[in-house]
Amino acid sequence: MSSPYLSSGRLGDVIAAIQTMATYKFYKMDFEGWSDRISADKSRAEHWKRVFEDHPEFFRLDGEKNKASLVWRRQYPKRYSVDTLSEMSKDEYERLDVSAKARVSRVPLSAGDIKTLIDT
Repeated sequence: MSSPYLSSGRLGDVIAAIQTMATYKFYKMDFEGWSDRISADKSRAEHWKRVFEDHPEFFRLDGEKNKASLVWRRQYPKRYSVDTLSEMSKDEYERLDVSAKARVSRVPLSAGDIKTLIDT
């Protein structure tokens, strides 16, 4: 089986996805959402789904296989407020109601973390 990196433009796609998924306020979205964020074209959702599926070294799909996230970012706890752009304590998070918890994500990666992923 040949490497998915040998597909035309694939390395650029992987780097673009890493950069976007590492820094966007929400760590996980559906393929159409990532397609819009990465390439400003929601109609390319199937393309991005294929990129995510072909590169499990960087990306993971949720249990229903409807959303994707960056593996490294999934390792952080969900305690990043997308509204205040700041981390909260575990106690602060636990006091939130269900609708407020929907506005909590995982902390974005640092520039150094992103560089490490791209260098890989």
